Amino acid sequence: MLKGKKLGVLGIGNMGKALIGGFIKAQILQPEHIYASDKHPEKLQAACDELRIQKVSSEDVIKRSDVILLAVKPQDMGTLLDQYATLFHKEQLVISIAAGLSTDYIQDRIEGNIPVVRVMPNLPVLVSLGASAYCLGSHASWPHGVVTSLLFSAVGSVVEVSEDQMDTVTAVSGTGPAYVFLLAEMLTEAGTREGLPREVAGYLASQTIKGGAEMLVNSDDDPMTLRRRVTSPGGTTAAAIQSFEDNGLREIFYKGVHAARHRSAEIRQTFGHTKS
Repeated sequence: MLKGKKLGVLGIGNMGKALIGGFIKAQILQPEHIYASDKHPEKLQAACDELRIQKVSSEDVIKRSDVILLAVKPQDMGTLLDQYATLFHKEQLVISIAAGLSTDYIQDRIEGNIPVVRVMPNLPVLVSLGASAYCLGSHASWPHGVVTSLLFSAVGSVVEVSEDQMDTVTAVSGTGPAYVFLLAEMLTEAGTREGLPREVAGYLASQTIKGGAEMLVNSDDDPMTLRRRVTSPGGTTAAAIQSFEDNGLREIFYKGVHAARHRSAEIRQTFGHTKS
């Protein structure tokens, strides 16, 4: 379905660059069929040299491409789309990875009934272990979802959700890698306070998270079952878990995820209002 297709990327930041690299590595797109533009010329040139993709103007990205990836910051999206609104056509697929911006926001700014898909990837796409969720706009249909799935499965796992769930997706998987890094940071610090050299504590924390994640992904059991299996009554794990519970760790975590979801909604309200 992607054979011979040309991808245009507007915005070549860390996420846009990581996605392009993943697409090329998975051999679902050829570098010569990928066009990119960015408002920062030096960054664009460096990325194009590294990935061996085509550096063109934003106008040419849109004109030459079958699939257009919108990877600019939310605050820059309106200006970009307003400037090039007349260049899109309904045979194209537009995929946006801008946090907080709805498909209606994109559709409202480009002329014609252009199919739009909104995707929330996360940072582990850098190592082809991303978790991405997508939703279809009102002009998109099943084939557009298939194309989106093919692209983003090259850099990890993909699920489809409804658009009203995207703020929560942002708070769970979009922001989630930072929660894992924070856990590693805290576990490292705790190990250091309890007498381990920092490098040893850091190594053990990272490997423990990696091993636990592998078990979770490859097990038929849910997280609660896995946790209970390693929590012997009266043991060290039970003591730690009880302390976490007594000190309100769950509620703290729930509030953090809620804050992330709320901020995603705020971004939508600030930058994502439609013209109508």
